[in-house]
Amino acid sequence: MKSAHVLFVIMICILFYSCESLIETLFGKNEELTFIRADYVGTELRTDGYYYFKNKGSDSTYKYNIYFLYKNGVVLYCGNPSEDELITREEEFKNGQFNKYVRKSASSWGLFKIDSTIIQFETLQGGPFRAYIDSGRIINDTTFVLIKRKSSYGSYEIKLQGTYNFKKFSPKPDSTNIYIK
Repeated sequence: MKSAHVLFVIMICILFYSCESLIETLFGKNEELTFIRADYVGTELRTDGYYYFKNKGSDSTYKYNIYFLYKNGVVLYCGNPSEDELITREEEFKNGQFNKYVRKSASSWGLFKIDSTIIQFETLQGGPFRAYIDSGRIINDTTFVLIKRKSSYGSYEIKLQGTYNFKKFSPKPDSTNIYIK
């Protein structure tokens, strides 16, 4: 019985290793972030809440792209809940349920940096994960506009047009995760 259990565990390990190798062969390896984490000590943008972009969808409903910025240089992407889902999402931020989900999601985490009136954040997207840098300009300490997204490793670039506004919010989800060192 014990040897059957050991054999089963070995087979599962081989299966997972083989699947990962096959995925990497077919689609390539996950990319790494190129930014180096640095504490944010500036005052250009507030960090005691979140930034949101209210986007009207094709079905005339609104969705909210949400980002939390942290003093440790981490950015947390919180998806794009609809207006109806926003209150529930905020409750999940407060009660810790959202943290349970994002701790397992590499595409939720990234790094940001600010240089004068320019904000940039680098996140992973897709699968295998590709690193992208979103760039924009800071209007004031509660507003920034994203203007482009480019690949961290290639020539891919698109224009963006999204104005993000600040909402004071506490408590913020914990920025501790396994993806950003």
